[in-house]
Amino acid sequence: MQSIDTAKYYGLDEAKTALEAIPDPKPGAQEHNIYFYEMWPLVRLLEYLNPDDTHSVKLRFSDGKRNDDGIILLNNIKQEIQFVLAIDGQQENIRMEHQKIYGRAPAVQDMEWSGKKWDRVLPEQNTMAFDRTEIMDKLKSLVQNAVQRKIKKQYCGMWLGVVFEDHTPLASEKTIQNYTEVCDWVMKIYKKQLGELFKKVLFIGTSGTYIKHYD
Repeated sequence: MQSIDTAKYYGLDEAKTALEAIPDPKPGAQEHNIYFYEMWPLVRLLEYLNPDDTHSVKLRFSDGKRNDDGIILLNNIKQEIQFVLAIDGQQENIRMEHQKIYGRAPAVQDMEWSGKKWDRVLPEQNTMAFDRTEIMDKLKSLVQNAVQRKIKKQYCGMWLGVVFEDHTPLASEKTIQNYTEVCDWVMKIYKKQLGELFKKVLFIGTSGTYIKHYD
C-alpha cells in the first residue's frame, strides 16, 4: 500500500479518503490484514471517540513493522494502539475465496476444502442453519483466544483493540446486546491482567456498527 504514508499523521477525513482510494488487497496477504483489521479499525476507533470533531484528532497508520498497530493524537496526547483479530484467519480467507468463485459464501460455518493453499479444491457450499446461541458461543471463543494472545508485557501502556466480525447475526438491538454480553464476559475473566497492561480495551466490529470500550 505505497499510497499510505505510515510516517504521517492524517486527519480523520483525510485518512478515510486515503483508504477508500486503495483497491482491496488480496485475501491472505499481509496487506489485506493490515488494511481491514488495523487501518480501518483505527479510523472507526477515532470516529467513535470524536463523532462530532474530525479536525482536531489525527492518526498514524501502522507499517506492519512497529510494535504498535496504529497511533492516535487525541487532545495532543499520543496513544499507541495494539489490535488483535478475533477471527479464524484461514477460514475467513477460504470464505472470501468461495465468494469470489461462486458469488456468495456461507457466513458462519467452517469451510471444507482439499489440497494446498495454491492448489486448492473448493467445492460450492451451502449455508447451514445456526441459532444465535451457537453463533455467539463461537464468537466468545474467538474473542477469548484473541485477548489471551495479547496479554504480554511488551504492550504495556497501549490501548487494546479487539477486532471481530459483526456482520452475522444482522444488526439489531438484540445483536448489540449479545455482543455486549460476550465483551462483558471476556473482560470479567481477564480484568486483572488487562488492567495491568492496557489503559483502555475496545471491541470493534469490522463493519463499524458495534464498538464498546472499557477503561
